[in-house]
Amino acid sequence: MGPVDRGDLKREDVLQAVILAETFCTKFQPLTESVPFALLPLQGRPLLDYSLELLHSNAFQEVYLFCHGHNAERIKTYLSSSKWASFEARGFVVKVISADNYMSFGDMMRDLDGKAYIRSDFLLLQTGVVSNMDLKQLLKAHRQNQANSNAKSLMTVAVRRMSPTHGTRSTTEHFVVFLDANNKILHAHFNQRKSKYIDVPFEVLTSGGPVSVRADLAQTKMVFCNQHVPVIFSDNFDYQDTDDFVKGIIEHEEVMGNSIHLYEVNDAYCSCVTNLTMYSRMALDVAKRWTYPHTVEMYIRDCNLQRDGYYVASQGRIAHSAKIGHFSVVLGSVAEEVKITRSFIGEGSSIGVAACVHEATLGKNVTIEDNCSLNYCLIGDNCIVYKGTSLTRCVIAADVRVGPGVTLEDVRLQSFPYDDGFGDELDGHTAEGGERSSTCDTARFGTKSVAFEFSEERDDDSEDEDDAADILEDRWGAQNEGGFSDGFVSEVEDDGKSEISTVGDGDEIDGGLDATDGTEDTNRFFREVLESLQRGIEENIKPQNLILEINSSKHAYNVTISEVIEITVRALLSLCIREEATGEAFMAALKKSANQISGILRNYLKKEDSQRICLEEIDRFYERLRPNCDENMLKTMQNLINFLYQRDILSEEAIIEWYIDLDDKVTKKYMKQFVQWLQQDNSDEEEDTEDESSEADD
Repeated sequence: MGPVDRGDLKREDVLQAVILAETFCTKFQPLTESVPFALLPLQGRPLLDYSLELLHSNAFQEVYLFCHGHNAERIKTYLSSSKWASFEARGFVVKVISADNYMSFGDMMRDLDGKAYIRSDFLLLQTGVVSNMDLKQLLKAHRQNQANSNAKSLMTVAVRRMSPTHGTRSTTEHFVVFLDANNKILHAHFNQRKSKYIDVPFEVLTSGGPVSVRADLAQTKMVFCNQHVPVIFSDNFDYQDTDDFVKGIIEHEEVMGNSIHLYEVNDAYCSCVTNLTMYSRMALDVAKRWTYPHTVEMYIRDCNLQRDGYYVASQGRIAHSAKIGHFSVVLGSVAEEVKITRSFIGEGSSIGVAACVHEATLGKNVTIEDNCSLNYCLIGDNCIVYKGTSLTRCVIAADVRVGPGVTLEDVRLQSFPYDDGFGDELDGHTAEGGERSSTCDTARFGTKSVAFEFSEERDDDSEDEDDAADILEDRWGAQNEGGFSDGFVSEVEDDGKSEISTVGDGDEIDGGLDATDGTEDTNRFFREVLESLQRGIEENIKPQNLILEINSSKHAYNVTISEVIEITVRALLSLCIREEATGEAFMAALKKSANQISGILRNYLKKEDSQRICLEEIDRFYERLRPNCDENMLKTMQNLINFLYQRDILSEEAIIEWYIDLDDKVTKKYMKQFVQWLQQDNSDEEEDTEDESSEADD
């Protein structure tokens, strides 16, 4: 979406936005010791840049950026040296506001009230938001809500519909709302931990009108606010964030008459980096181009998308035998026999011989020596990982050296000892003073290491036995029995190396289908296709765009067209299976996704031999289901094939020929009635043709 013309905007029409550029948590430390959270790179581009690009493209003119005092100079330096410095003359002004006493988002809002910058309704967003949405629609909804409520609607909260298993839905934020017919929030439940019960005021359920309960919505961290919102924060010092604000307004609605509404984003990408898993998944979304026009090559100008689905810059060097998986970005050098998947390799970085890098982000001038393994890691600038070192879910700050020959999991390292002096430890600020040891634990971190474990302060009197698990959950997202549930779902052993599945535990998905019956590349291809199709169906993406993504994965994993057909059919059918493999649920899911399924399969099944491959895969799909489903589910096989026949995806000839060659008596039993109908229909058509010919002869 291109920038909107600002030439005809009057003073009273100037759009204002407020960016809260701190996290007030330790999830991203120690990276934020040296780099403000707002400047953390996502696919080589500072998080702040995504927010500013969104605002500029939607004709906002005044942006007030709030940050902690110790980050202000670094953010100002970035702004003055970036393209945004020249935008002030074009009517796009970014003003940095800072203070050393900010302890929460609420403190920033109270300071905003004191400075009296806000003249009308404004957009409030957190740094970390990545979106390509049209904010005019959100503003229109907000103004409509105000008109309907006599200006008593204080906020319109932007949310996005997401299933609980959606890759970019954070599992540490559980959001349930009760809404009236106009999307006014009657009750909101914010909970950092899953619970079985929700306390709901009786009057909400007896309000007299229809009430909808929504647990399928994720907050985008963007809200349009009435100009009186900062004043209310000033009047209520216990409001620490927007969640507190929402709960407080709803609680006192009868007295004050104020209200809050929701706006559901349906046709755009919108997510926010809230933990390390969200960071990793959103980086992947940028590489997949879900965030268009915010793509890799739009910021890194000499970085080009290759046929195999990965990006490489002009200065990037990749050895002939190296294998680069799609959705990776390489700005540095890669040696022989290296395997890189879903990762970002920063400028000036080098990867040694036979190293493996999976879903990792490497900063500038990072050295990874031979035979190292990195999985789900964030590595800061100027780090060295010595030979034979294995890192899993590690966060490494700038200038750290680790190894050689060590294995580390779930640690955060910095290049200097943790300072336990008294001071502000939030969001990268370290107190001056306190003694620092000059030695590190070389037995644990390696003989060449310059590494000290970052420790976050905990309450010594805490009786919570799950503190360690809570820290991991805060950092990476919630865990379930299969692993990390918002991206790092389950691990499948493959030749001694872990591979991530986004569909369930082990090699099984719903209905007992073996999801990974093949080579390593085809297994990965299946998971990529399944993930793409799941999101495409949930978000109603056009089939043409999904086909492009499938083809990109095909080139990356070097699979044949026959395998593409088999795996695409398998993935589409798998998505129609729910927790219980019942015929009714399967057909309902099939009809709901009819447009995407038809469009995708029609592209690949133009020839009869391709249709034969499809029919054989359908047969295998139902054969796997037999031990775990009821009779009604097995009977849907003929309904499915009829569904494809009626849409001209499968031809009558292909179906009958496949049926004749079938050896499986069970499949023949379930298909017999449909094939007889086809043959009878064909016979009737032939008789009609003969009758017409006879009449013509007469």
